[in-house]
Amino acid sequence: MMASSLPPELIQKIAEYLIDDNISLFNAALVNTLWARVFIDVLWRQISERAFSFLGSDKLTRRQFYADKIHRLVLSDGVVHNHFRVISQLKFPKLSYLKVSSCHDWKTIEYLILETLTSLAFEAHPKSRIDTPFGLLRTITQRCHNIRYLRLNLLQYSCPAQEFLVLFQACKKLETIELCGSADNPDDYSEDFDFLHHLLFRQEHLRHLRIYDYWLTATTAQRLLEELSGALPKSSFLAEQSDTQELCPSAHIAAKLESLEICLSFVGFEGGGPDAGAAIYALLAQLQHLKSLSVQFSASTPSSISGILAIRQLQSLEQLLVWGNAGLPSLGTREEQISFCSAFPQMRVFDLNFSGEFDSAALIALGRTSRHLNELTILLGGRSDGVDLHMLDQVEDVLFPELQDYNVAVQKPHDPESENEAKLMARLIHRHMPRVDDVACWYSFASFRNRFEQEWIALRAKTTQPRLHLNGGNNADARWRGHPWFVDDDDDGL
Repeated sequence: MMASSLPPELIQKIAEYLIDDNISLFNAALVNTLWARVFIDVLWRQISERAFSFLGSDKLTRRQFYADKIHRLVLSDGVVHNHFRVISQLKFPKLSYLKVSSCHDWKTIEYLILETLTSLAFEAHPKSRIDTPFGLLRTITQRCHNIRYLRLNLLQYSCPAQEFLVLFQACKKLETIELCGSADNPDDYSEDFDFLHHLLFRQEHLRHLRIYDYWLTATTAQRLLEELSGALPKSSFLAEQSDTQELCPSAHIAAKLESLEICLSFVGFEGGGPDAGAAIYALLAQLQHLKSLSVQFSASTPSSISGILAIRQLQSLEQLLVWGNAGLPSLGTREEQISFCSAFPQMRVFDLNFSGEFDSAALIALGRTSRHLNELTILLGGRSDGVDLHMLDQVEDVLFPELQDYNVAVQKPHDPESENEAKLMARLIHRHMPRVDDVACWYSFASFRNRFEQEWIALRAKTTQPRLHLNGGNNADARWRGHPWFVDDDDDGL
């Protein structure tokens, strides 16, 4: 009786305390209607197989009582297979979020693709039925007109552009589109995926576009970016699909797009080379309202310096990732590096992999400009000469006051046997990055690395418990293997 009369605020605190105990959450939900509303909402934020097993032991009326309150379902193919009888008997009138992973046959979850969905993430198993994309896309098109978040990993299938165009025409409220494939090899790029450069058909609410694990040709990517930036008139093919309906102006989309992630392949691209990369970056620079940009690429030749420097125009960026496994871009001279690193006052995540050497003056410029930087990664294509931190000793103020994760290729020491130099490196990182609790550094000499690690651990132990990620982990000093702060990546370096 006392439990049933508790105020909602206290019931909510009890629910948060029991959040990892599904059985207790179920039992608490039986107290009364108020408790059921609070605890069922907590319980079904992310459903588990254990929860389904428990649910299956109840009578159908009680199971439906729970199902009526479910807003989110996260299912694997195993859960669907093992509990198909339980799930298929239920209706989910309030279901708004559905995530299905490693699904062999979309028809086993077809009844869960409901008009109430606002978020749908579907990951097909690599060996799923060949008709998966067609039937699934048509079902989404027919039912999910209110969907705002859509994630599909269907790019490894040969899907006609028409299927996607009809889907995007029907789903006019999409804010986030995530399309991925299964191509880990940059050579497995798409020769011509027609629908991609028409992707923005009527998507006036689009904020986030991510295309990953699928390598676009430079031609397809350029056409897509031209449409994003408003530089390309709508094609006759797209006009034929629109009938008399108005198309969403590209300039309107470019003004609202906040994040973009793409994989580019210049391998085998006719007319590729530095100029091709520069054209891509120039188009990216026109998306003035981007807050997050991620570009992964594979190229036969590096991008020109003018290409990557064009990104300086995106001063609203909070996250920047430029990564490649061949044909890495270069940041050019010291002055150009400083100019690039001084352009992003809002930056929180800065992740670069490029050729050449990174000047410490550019690192200082980055610290003084991006005061809210939280994560910093600077890798130089596996080079061991890396970043020279010595100039940081001349800087009085703290450069990275909010930095928590630091990953860098530290420059090869002039004297690998110098204990003082190792101590200096550790002291500089400790001094200019006081909040760092995760550091990953790459060195050429094991003796220098070990000295640095000992000094850094000694410094950080006074204020926090640091985590170390070491290259050449198998060769690391055995004394540190049992250390509670030691994290061995089992990595032989870049």
